[in-house]
Amino acid sequence: MFSFQGFFKKTSIKHTKMNKICLFLLLFGSQILAQTPGERAFERTTKTLTGANLGITKAAFTSNKPGLPKPKVNPKNIEIVENIAQDGLEKAIYHFGVTGKQPLYEVTLEFSNETLRQEVSEKMFGPPNNPAHPNRWILGVQGRVVSIGWSDGKKFAFAANLPGTALATSDLFKIPANFEIHKNLPPPSEWPAIEVTRFFDELQLQINAGATGFASVKGGPIDHYFECLEPLSTASLSAIMVNPDKTLFINNEMTSDMSLENATNWKEDLAKILDTPAPNRCKLGRNNLPKTLFGKKAAVWDVLDKDNKPTGVRIGLVAAGELLYGVFVVVMKG
Repeated sequence: MFSFQGFFKKTSIKHTKMNKICLFLLLFGSQILAQTPGERAFERTTKTLTGANLGITKAAFTSNKPGLPKPKVNPKNIEIVENIAQDGLEKAIYHFGVTGKQPLYEVTLEFSNETLRQEVSEKMFGPPNNPAHPNRWILGVQGRVVSIGWSDGKKFAFAANLPGTALATSDLFKIPANFEIHKNLPPPSEWPAIEVTRFFDELQLQINAGATGFASVKGGPIDHYFECLEPLSTASLSAIMVNPDKTLFINNEMTSDMSLENATNWKEDLAKILDTPAPNRCKLGRNNLPKTLFGKKAAVWDVLDKDNKPTGVRIGLVAAGELLYGVFVVVMKG
């Protein structure tokens, strides 16, 4: 299921711990008493969209939002209209696929005027960020699934090109060559010394957990992975996953949504830090055996003991992705 995570004018790689791989923007209700028309419209919108995450099945959606009008079934989709007419939000139209689990792939919101539409859409997602189209947003990328938004007068819509839906192959979801959400992330060589120290301190905690097969830092299940109880603070996401051989590893997503060139440069910059020895820091030695992670060529270090012998725990560093790329630090056993 693709749930929207707090994209509200995001300017750093820090994400609410989720995520995932996803996508993308969890809408939540404002905790401040709404006073202006725009604030009331924003609060009404976020409350309306609660339980209406992109990717949710039609069955789960109707369970979350009972009492809505009977769906209108079309050859290409199923539509459910929620009439609201409160606080400047007139209606919400939900579009579901007609096959499989019938996922929600598009939501259209209609406001009482264009001014409210603009205020609410930009409060949720910031100004339009698609460099090829002035009234469109690129909200997130997860593999080959892209979530976007667009405005048209009093209406705002957001959607994902979920497989098997009417928008699966739409040109709306093409990412311009010059688009990156995280284009200006500072490379690791520009991190303050305290941040580098914290990175290695927290990496050491993950390495220590390797002695127990990472069981000591394994939290509860989240979708297809587990919470990591000792995350890297510099990572946007730290999760415990399962290898095909059923062993666990920790995946730290350091960046996301970058061009291949920028992700590769960012990865190489972090590799220089991992190659630099320092007192009171875990000892790492380059392992030159070919290794792939997530289908991409990876740099690998052996964690060494005080006698410079491999401990059996390794650090992997890889730039991976499909449409856009991320940089990942992986802590693994063996």
